[in-house]
Amino acid sequence: QLLGCAGTDGRVECWDQRQRTLAGDLDVAAVLRTAGERSGSDALECTALQFADDGLSFGVGTSSGHCLLFDLRSNKPLQIMDHKYGLPILSLNFASERNIVSADPKLVKAWGRDTGKVLTNIEPPADINNLCLWPGTGLMFMAAETHKIQTFYVPALGIAPKWYGAIRFSGQFYCHSRIPNNS
Repeated sequence: QLLGCAGTDGRVECWDQRQRTLAGDLDVAAVLRTAGERSGSDALECTALQFADDGLSFGVGTSSGHCLLFDLRSNKPLQIMDHKYGLPILSLNFASERNIVSADPKLVKAWGRDTGKVLTNIEPPADINNLCLWPGTGLMFMAAETHKIQTFYVPALGIAPKWYGAIRFSGQFYCHSRIPNNS
């Protein structure tokens, strides 16, 4: 069992809980500099860390707005995604075997794990504080600077939960609605 720690020094450390020793560390700031995504002078913090269910992959979010996917066995990233706002990544989630959902204070981005292709961007009306995905579905809850929790459904990420019929109905409505002809 590994315990992962994302640090303010731009490093990720993995600790073996059985042996109580450092199993490995990764300098994420150096990886971004090597990939040409950052200059060498700025300080970089790791602000989000998430392990995938496969036991071999993990994702790191940074204070510069980059998300990096790694295999535990390598120090080279499988994928680098830039949110392009320069704001810290607050949340990084493995939505399925194929998709990642990441959030900074202004934007939620759903993107392909293997391709890096963006599925969708969601820009809520207020700054985001945190993001939670309902497991195995395309349903997400967003804590933002609003009075109510923001709720979004992205069909490309998964089915709607059975208990949430309103979303299931609206998804069917959008799939079967006709677009008016302007001619």
